Amino acid sequence: MAIAIAKSEATLTAAEAKIFSQGEGRLVNPSGVHLQREDIPAATWITKENFQNLFGNLRKSWENILFSKKSSTALLVYLGFRFQPHKGFLRNQHSYYLRRSKTLFLLLMDANLAEVLQSMSLGEDKSIIIPDDDDFCAMERGGRSILGRLLNPECQNMGRMLKTMPKIWKVYERVRGIALTKERFQFIFDLETDIQMVLKQGFWTYDDWGMAMEQWVENPPPNYLQTAAIWVRLHNLPVNYFTLKTIDVVADGIGHVKVIEFDPEKPLLHDYVRVQVVLDLNQLIRDKKSVTLPKGRVEYVDVEYERIRKKCYHCLRLSHEKQKCPLLQGSRDKGKGVMMRHNTTEHHAPEARQHHVNLVDKIMPFLAPVIPPGFEPSPSVVAPEVFEQMRIYMNCADPEERRIRESRMRMTLQDLSNDPIGQRSSLRLERAHVLSKEVNTDRGRVFDFSRVQSEVAPDISESSSHGPLR
Repeated sequence: MAIAIAKSEATLTAAEAKIFSQGEGRLVNPSGVHLQREDIPAATWITKENFQNLFGNLRKSWENILFSKKSSTALLVYLGFRFQPHKGFLRNQHSYYLRRSKTLFLLLMDANLAEVLQSMSLGEDKSIIIPDDDDFCAMERGGRSILGRLLNPECQNMGRMLKTMPKIWKVYERVRGIALTKERFQFIFDLETDIQMVLKQGFWTYDDWGMAMEQWVENPPPNYLQTAAIWVRLHNLPVNYFTLKTIDVVADGIGHVKVIEFDPEKPLLHDYVRVQVVLDLNQLIRDKKSVTLPKGRVEYVDVEYERIRKKCYHCLRLSHEKQKCPLLQGSRDKGKGVMMRHNTTEHHAPEARQHHVNLVDKIMPFLAPVIPPGFEPSPSVVAPEVFEQMRIYMNCADPEERRIRESRMRMTLQDLSNDPIGQRSSLRLERAHVLSKEVNTDRGRVFDFSRVQSEVAPDISESSSHGPLR
């Protein structure tokens, strides 16, 4: 027969066992507290013979009660007690034991059952192995699919979306949707042309909130389903700097520029210039961008986003409504003296895209010989693979040769500081934009939900609902 000595929070320590094995003690409040089976693996197991060594000073009557109980695999006897040493005994003990008493549970059971429970320890979980067989692989099917992510799953019904979007795309029976998680989904198409048709039309929304969608790839990059190609409209561009390069620089502050609709030789019949950018869906969707002109004057360019419907009008993100904004709730709770335990993560906006005019100060310190590997500038300044080549170039043992290379590197970075397009192509490895002389191709609508207070009727031309538009 075996005895298990268990505590609810941890196993019995040597210091605690020492307290129970010396000095005068008394037992109070015996109870019939039952241990659950999942508590047993945390027990410290001893034999009947070792019980006398640890608890020889306890009352003999309790020992007799324990060992006189009969037990089998079908019947378990549980006994609980609270042990509190006398005050005189506690005077010589550490203060840790002065303010609390120990509650232990003694479990009497059959030795065979004890061995079974000991084998039920929480070991490492064994990984499930998927056979390398075509019957288990879905890559062939994935090659004809689009993966997507709901940007605000709390306000978007996954099931209804999977049923509605094929009707909006007018592909009907040629596609089927699969809910992968609460926010991720997959559309499997019969025809490749349908996939390209859906992706060509750009940003899609459902229930007024956006969806990130990209064609399936076997090894997705780190920013997979984190970006979307968006057409933006730039209003109020500075008249004295209304050039292609100015448009390119302003749009690059919003996202990576893909297409600019602008022909300086033709009339511009609208009060805006359309630019397609690859937008980071985690960044702030600002309606204005400040522009600093050569003489220091600051002007503001108004920005409109086509096909984007709702966003948080407090933190300007696409992932939640204003009334559920963590930043807004945090400021309210802070004013009331309430600690937010459900959301302790700080919300930091991604580093904004910008033209860097001080590349020497931003990059050269990381190329110093005393800087160990692993420290590098932000990817918004220089791509990691480019910086690695720069580090290899600067890795020179000859001091004179290193001084020459450092001088060349500084001159190159100074030239790139005055060349926004060169920064994107040479440092960030971004493709140059395409200049389109056709205007308003695949033009989407611009929505404004900032003043909408009530639900509006659905419209399935771009998604399942609509709002005020221009």
